[in-house]
Amino acid sequence: MRYHFYLLHGCTVVFLLTLVAVGLSPTLRGPGWDAQVNVDEAQRNERSTPRSFILPATPAVAEQQEQEARELKENLDVFRCLGNLRILGYGADDTPPALRARNLEAVVRFQIDHGLTPTARLDRRTVGMLKCEH
Repeated sequence: MRYHFYLLHGCTVVFLLTLVAVGLSPTLRGPGWDAQVNVDEAQRNERSTPRSFILPATPAVAEQQEQEARELKENLDVFRCLGNLRILGYGADDTPPALRARNLEAVVRFQIDHGLTPTARLDRRTVGMLKCEH
């Protein structure tokens, strides 16, 4: 048992001496080892992983990003639509996030009241009836 104790301490001492010797060696103290990267000079290789392919943190974030991309493409102003729903008395709330439960309920009630298929989404027909396009 005592032999294992001395062996463990001996190995520890050898390890620490090696670590100090490598740390103090001139090759590690050269100018290349402590170089700082300037963020302004660093460039992103867009061909390796384009920014559009970087995955979001959660599926909910991905869905929200896709929804925002569709809205931009369709010239849809969600907050104007929610404001119009609020003015019409559907109780929408135009504070972010835009598609909260209260807002989804307002969209569904509006769609039902106007004979639209209740999808809880601001589709083309709903947006047209609310007159909230750009």
